[in-house]
Amino acid sequence: MIAFIDLKLEPGIYRNREIEPGVFGKFANNTHQLPIRMKNTTKIEKWYYNNKGWYMSCYYIKNPLHMTLDNFKELLRKIALKFDFIEGKKYFEGNCEELMKNMKEFMDILMDFLNNEIQSGAQSQVQSKIWSYEEDQWEKKYTIKKRFALLDNFIKKQLI
Repeated sequence: MIAFIDLKLEPGIYRNREIEPGVFGKFANNTHQLPIRMKNTTKIEKWYYNNKGWYMSCYYIKNPLHMTLDNFKELLRKIALKFDFIEGKKYFEGNCEELMKNMKEFMDILMDFLNNEIQSGAQSQVQSKIWSYEEDQWEKKYTIKKRFALLDNFIKKQLI
């Protein structure tokens, strides 16, 4: 099976902040959603229709900096190049257990990269702030583990 993390290179959510009296700028939100989806295949199409699509859950990157939206987009493009994202998506292949493990490992590596960027870049004055991530906590029935367990169960029953 193939799953992917969608980096969303053009975040649609931002906040306006006054940078001087009467002048506002666009700033990156303090979280950035990375949806996790399955790649469409005919073998698991029935699962798709019975389980609300290919969306599995998501990770949220917690942004500790007050970055302008443009600087954040630049950082996302840098991540996409460094980690071989294809059209904003990072693909993973394997069974459900391997997919979950590999995605978590990737997110840990990504956080190391982001934290090193802070320390080596122009943001060095904020070394005490660290990047982190968490799984979506709002949709308890759509945790990554539960969604992949449902899919894994389907695959075992279908002998795929």
